Amino acid sequence: MYFLRLGIISTLLSDALVSGFTTAAAVHVFVSQIKDLLGLKLKKRNDIFKVILTFYDIFANIHEVNIAAAIISAITIIVIIFNNEVLKPRAAKLCRFPIPIEMIVVVLGTILSIYTDLENNYSITTVGKIPVGLPHPILPSMELLSNIILDSFVITMISYTISMSMALIFAQKCNYEVDSNQELFAQVHII
Repeated sequence: MYFLRLGIISTLLSDALVSGFTTAAAVHVFVSQIKDLLGLKLKKRNDIFKVILTFYDIFANIHEVNIAAAIISAITIIVIIFNNEVLKPRAAKLCRFPIPIEMIVVVLGTILSIYTDLENNYSITTVGKIPVGLPHPILPSMELLSNIILDSFVITMISYTISMSMALIFAQKCNYEVDSNQELFAQVHII
């Protein structure tokens, strides 16, 4: 895309589109996570009204909510919000680096999972055993190319749109211009 100078596509990204796209991305992330926060086992939706149907599935299966998963999720969210809103501003006056609360929560959650056996006692899905080391590199099968080419293009366009949207938001906040072709060039080199 860079070699064809398709960075001009970014001129189609109006402020309203960027704002709407960013909000929609946040909604999709929230909807994709809420079933896990509640410990629900729902079928994956790929329909046109995926967000609405996922909410329907959640409310239809609300009686199956895993109370332990919901409590752990709520406590985790409250701790992170409390840190960001109360502790972080106060700690910034005393220390130059922020409290790594996300890492602390993950470590405490791992310890809690090990000692209380969350998977067997409370039916909370855990990551399980993580293999040590890196797998040996192998070339993927070329037969898969036809299955992923369309999805790859869609992911590429969405990634560029999100990146360009964020660049435009920061450019507007900090009063500078964004070169869309340079952004596209940077995206190519990240890969």
